Amino acid sequence: MDPRKQDHANYRCHRGRDAVGTDGNSPGWSRICRICKRGNLCRWHSPYYAPKLRFFGARNNLWFTDRAQALVINVRIHGEETKTPKLEKAGIILRGQTQATILDTTISFLADGIIMEDMAQAIIERTTISNTLFGIHIRDAAQTLIVRTHITESEDGVVLTGRCQAQIVDCVIVNNKIGVALLEHAAVVLIGNRIAGNKLYGVLPALHDPRVWFAGFIAGANNVIPGPTESNGNLMGAVYLEELLFLTTEAGGTWCQR
Repeated sequence: MDPRKQDHANYRCHRGRDAVGTDGNSPGWSRICRICKRGNLCRWHSPYYAPKLRFFGARNNLWFTDRAQALVINVRIHGEETKTPKLEKAGIILRGQTQATILDTTISFLADGIIMEDMAQAIIERTTISNTLFGIHIRDAAQTLIVRTHITESEDGVVLTGRCQAQIVDCVIVNNKIGVALLEHAAVVLIGNRIAGNKLYGVLPALHDPRVWFAGFIAGANNVIPGPTESNGNLMGAVYLEELLFLTTEAGGTWCQR
């Protein structure tokens, strides 16, 4: 049944010309069922359900804000194929207290693949991001779990700033400028990832001396992060500071600057 015709729908989403959001202040509402009458989760179990959408050349293609809840599956967002991604464009933006699950999605040729800010929370799984400035940009107090996701041909694969928290598991982050970059008070756990072939470092906390300029937390184990002398190595180093080499060991470890 067309979700717009479901009388028992109790959540609504806004469809704009260039974006989809939930700010509640714009016309063009469509209704989407959250739970089916039998009480079991149906495919409309998310207030916003976005299956198999395609966006080409749009600005800020999908955005969610306030207390939005979203399930994004098999969406393709493709910007203009230029040498430099358009700075004003982003694939998916999560703001406020949004809760989102993003699955099997492809994002390319944009400034940011996915932006998370404020107190947004997300699970990002089996997603491919390429040819961006920042593949996934997490900031403020946002929290995310990134699983089996491929990020390549970008300036920075994953960027974490503010007091955000991220778990990155079984991902491939290759052929970027920096694999995973952390600033300020960001915290990350890295498990079983392949971070290779990046032009600078695989994992880089702070742009200067991390002992002075980084006040966050890094933990992890079983990551493949080759150095410059190894095959497909990160050209300037596996990690910035040898203290982080535990990330490549089976035992793993933690490094706390808080």
